[in-house]
Amino acid sequence: MDCLVWILCAYGCSQILVYGKIFEKPKERLLNYGLHCGIGIRWTITNFIHSALDCMMCCGTWVGFFLSTIYSPTATHIGCPAWLSWLLDGAFSSGGVWLLNVAANRLDTTE
Repeated sequence: MDCLVWILCAYGCSQILVYGKIFEKPKERLLNYGLHCGIGIRWTITNFIHSALDCMMCCGTWVGFFLSTIYSPTATHIGCPAWLSWLLDGAFSSGGVWLLNVAANRLDTTE
């Protein structure tokens, strides 16, 4: 049950970060800042962050990494080392968020 709650939290956070109106302006500013920096390390970092905040699967991975610092379902249920549970939580979150997003999109498009 705790895994389901954890995935739902990851989905909610990802949904807010990717589709939330509150993050439209900061994401737009970040993209504009990256475009004005020219090609270089700043452009690479801002482009990476903007891309991660536009993709549910990418955002779900990073949200999973963050949530893993609060609670790790893989460390709790499997008992693996911290570095491995961090990676597995990112993958678990990415897959769960993607699956819920696909299901929500399918339900949204059916009439």
